[in-house]
Amino acid sequence: MKRSRLSVTLGAAFTACLSVRVRGRGEGGNVGADNADELASQREAELRMTREPEPERLSKTYVRMRHGSVTVGDLLYAKGGSFGPRIQTDFQLVVIHSGCLSLELDDETIDVPENHGILLGPAHTEHFFFAQERETHHSWIAVAPDALSQELRNEFVAFRGPIPFLGRMASLLDIPKKTAGPVSYPGPLQSGLYQGFGISILCDFASAVKAGHKVAALRMR
Repeated sequence: MKRSRLSVTLGAAFTACLSVRVRGRGEGGNVGADNADELASQREAELRMTREPEPERLSKTYVRMRHGSVTVGDLLYAKGGSFGPRIQTDFQLVVIHSGCLSLELDDETIDVPENHGILLGPAHTEHFFFAQERETHHSWIAVAPDALSQELRNEFVAFRGPIPFLGRMASLLDIPKKTAGPVSYPGPLQSGLYQGFGISILCDFASAVKAGHKVAALRMR
């Protein structure tokens, strides 16, 4: 049986298309493979950044614990200690009690002196460099973003500091650090207790930063 001109044309077109695909896989197929390798490398780099890196010259761990959406830490670094780089996943308040911190945050460097704090937010690359000439004692408390309302997240992003860490906020941070040992009844009650502490401290700190901005704005008038 004779084939129609249309079927011959379609057959020729299919053969040509198949030839191009096969030729593309053979001659230019490495392009797709290169792209896949590049994406895999980028993904691996992102995973490495979100994993907790190993601290350099960490002298002592006084407290390091997690309760639900909140983590608390209290550490001492030897001279020239460092931590990072890493990608921040929480809203984390870092407080320098003694020594100092030079923080590389994305493309900027922020100096945090003794008795000051800074509120860090998710999705930023951080690298911590502590004092070269003496030990640095610092604490932190971090709250997972999904434990916070969008309004609070916006406020925390807007008012990060650094500012002096004194008065009520310092007293509030002492409470979870002193009670941060193992508990005999872990569960929602403990998680809720620490979540309340964490949100209270971050709100108090961000409020102080916001108040400082208002004072500075008034002075500029």
